[in-house]
Amino acid sequence: MRAYRHQLAEQLLERPGALSRNRHFDTFDHADGRAALRINRHLRKLERAIAEHAAQGLPISVTHGVRDGAPAVSLALSCPRGRWTAHLSAAEFALLLRRPGVREALGD
Repeated sequence: MRAYRHQLAEQLLERPGALSRNRHFDTFDHADGRAALRINRHLRKLERAIAEHAAQGLPISVTHGVRDGAPAVSLALSCPRGRWTAHLSAAEFALLLRRPGVREALGD
């Protein structure tokens, strides 16, 4: 993940109301800004899913590997209706682990 994109995603995760999309339109008007918003939404959704799975005692598997020549992590969340697999870069996974309760739920 590029440094600027990583910084924006980190700010959006750590301080949700700090960067309003309306007030900071110029920040999110280019590819890195839009990518940071997508990463933020994806990581928040994963955070909620991990918390729900941990509360229900459903299995979550974490697989570390390499994807497109870069370190990557795959999270597989199993539930009665199916399985959700999320592929993250190492930087995105590090941001996810900083969220409250995620590290404990993953046992990482």
